[in-house]
Formats: sequence, C-alpha cells, structure tokens
Amino acid sequence: MAKKVSGIGKLFRRAGGGKDGSAHGDNKKTGSTAPKKKKQKPAGQVKTVEQLALEQRLLEESDPEKYRKEKDKTPDELLEERQIAHGQSLILRGVLWLMAILLVIMAAFGFSHGFCRTIDIEESSMEPTVARGEVCLINSAAYVFGSPKRGDLIAYETGSGTDATMHVKRLIGLPGETVQIIDGNILINGTTYVEGERFPAIIDGGIAKEPVLLGSGEYFVLGDNRNGSEDSRSTAVGNIEIKQIKGKLWLRILPLGSFGLL
Repeated sequence: MAKKVSGIGKLFRRAGGGKDGSAHGDNKKTGSTAPKKKKQKPAGQVKTVEQLALEQRLLEESDPEKYRKEKDKTPDELLEERQIAHGQSLILRGVLWLMAILLVIMAAFGFSHGFCRTIDIEESSMEPTVARGEVCLINSAAYVFGSPKRGDLIAYETGSGTDATMHVKRLIGLPGETVQIIDGNILINGTTYVEGERFPAIIDGGIAKEPVLLGSGEYFVLGDNRNGSEDSRSTAVGNIEIKQIKGKLWLRILPLGSFGLL
C-alpha cells in the first residue's frame, strides 16, 4: 500500500531531496556512461522551498494552530502566499517612504516660508541695531497666533504690487494707546516709556508732539536711529496697520561676522 504524503510531507520531501531524506537519489545507470540529467529548479526557488520547509518545522513548535492550518498546503501554495505577502509589504513600505518624503518637503517649505524669508536692509533708520547692507530673516509666523508686542523689530510693507517696499522699525505703541513725544521722551498714555536699550534722545517729535491715538489694529513705530528715521512721526508714514506687518525680524545672517539673534 502506498503511503499518503501530506502537503508538509511533500514540502519536506522537496526540501530534503530523495525519499530516504538524502540530498539526491541513486543515479540509475543506462547504456550510456553519462548519468541521466535531472531537471533542476532554479537555485533561488530551491533555496526558497528549503526555507519554507525550515519555517514549517519552526512553526510546528512555536504556533501549532497556524501549523495545522498550513500543513495541508502544497509548497507552491505556501510560496505563492509568501510572494503575495512580500509584494504587499513592498507596496506598503513604498507608500510609507513616499508619505515621509512628502512630509519632509512640506515641513521644509513651511519652515522656509515661515521662518526663512529674507530682507535686505537698505535703510540706515535702524542703526546701530541693524545696518544698511545687512541681511536678516523674518519670522512670518510670529503673529499668526499672537499679536505684535512692544519692542518687537517688525517688517512692514508699504505700497502694493510692483511698488511695494519693505521696511523695518521698532514697535512702540499698541492699539488703543496714546503716544506722545515731549522733550525727547516717549509718553505712552501719559507715562514715560523707559526702553530696555539706550537710543539717542529724540530731537523732533514730528506729529507725535501732539497726542497720537492709535485705533484698533494700529501701531506706532520708530527707527532705532531716532534722528535719522522716517517713521510714525512722519505724515508720510503715520500709524502702521496690522495688515501691513509681514513678520518679526529674528536673525541676522549676513555679514557672517555679525551673525546672530536679534
């Protein structure tokens, strides 16, 4: 009576070789002195079948339930399942890599747009803090979730279209406040404003000789070069509206010898 061989038995038979477990059966001699050539599977497939056989042996010990489900499957069926799973894994990894690349690109774009917008200083109105010819970075996201604060170095835009120009000034007065300049001193709501840094005494208060009331969304700005700056003291500039403010200066990048936070 022939012995029935299960799928796993066939698997072991294919992995192990001959019926007696040896690597090869005995060659039967024919009239020719050359041994009869056996059709062999490609080396890669033989290796895969051997791996499947070893995998099934280990599976029988580690996960008997899964082994019982797979033991009646032929090696070709098991190999096909592994190939499908491998292909799905490659697709998943490809999708994950693509998502990671897109996230990096989006993050780089967001960082560049939000924190790395450059401005060339073409005026001397902010000396000695920033000088003509220096290049600084603007934090365009600084006021997305917050409001400008007194003392901030802001970049604001005047004009529109091709006539638009960017300027840098220090923010002094906030919406709803009254600003006045008397005897070189800045008064905010009637109280002398003492700045954290030393700046030249103001000689000409301009329109701020009289109290300047700031409306909603309006700011009063001055240049650090107090006697060489066209700012909110001038009728040509006046109060700066929040929609004009493009961000806050935070880093000087050129010249390299002056590189540093502002």
